[in-house]
Amino acid sequence: MKTKLLPIIFVFITLLSACSEPGEDVIPETPKFTFPDGWQSIPNHEEKIAALQIPENILQKLSTDNLAEACMTYPLGPECFFFNDYQFGLARVIDNFNGFAELKKRVGAFEKILDYYEKELDSMEKLTDSKELSSRSFQLSYDEQFIISGYLLSVDQLKDSKKLISLYYKARKLRENKDLGGQASINTLNAMKKVLGLE
Repeated sequence: MKTKLLPIIFVFITLLSACSEPGEDVIPETPKFTFPDGWQSIPNHEEKIAALQIPENILQKLSTDNLAEACMTYPLGPECFFFNDYQFGLARVIDNFNGFAELKKRVGAFEKILDYYEKELDSMEKLTDSKELSSRSFQLSYDEQFIISGYLLSVDQLKDSKKLISLYYKARKLRENKDLGGQASINTLNAMKKVLGLE
C-alpha cells in the first residue's frame, strides 16, 4: 500500500510546485542605496565625489523610487549654489554623480522625483527646530533647482504638470509659514514661478 502511495504523493507535490507563482522564491531583493558614512571627512573634493558614486553592480538594480531619492539627497547637490549661475552649477553637479544618468533612462522618473519632493515639503512643514529647518532648506532649494532644470522634462512639459504647479504653491506656503531664509531659497522659488509661467 505504501509503495502505491509514493508515486501519487510525488505527482501531487510536483503539481503543487507547478501551480505556485513563477519565480516567487528566486526574486532577488532590490538593493537599497544609502550614501556612505564619513564622506564629509575626506579632504580632497575629487575623492569625495568618487566616494559618493553608486556602485555599478547596484546602480541598475535600484528601484526608481530609491534612485530618485538618491538624486534628490545627493550630498554635494547644494554645491550648485556655489556658482553665480545656478543652472551651470547644477550641470556640474549632474556630471559629478552617476545616479542622474541612470535616472534619465527610467520611465516615470519625474513622477518619482515629484513624489519625493512632496514628502519633503510635508516633512518640513512639521519641523519646529530652526537649525534643522535651515540646514534642510538648502537641500530643498537644490531639489527645486533640479526639478525645474529641464533635465528630466522640458520647460514646456513642466508648465503642463498640474502636480508640479500644485507643489509650487505648497512650497510657497511652506516659506510663508516657516523661516527658511537664505537668498538661494528665495531665488529658487522665484525661478520655479517663472518656469511654470505663474508670473
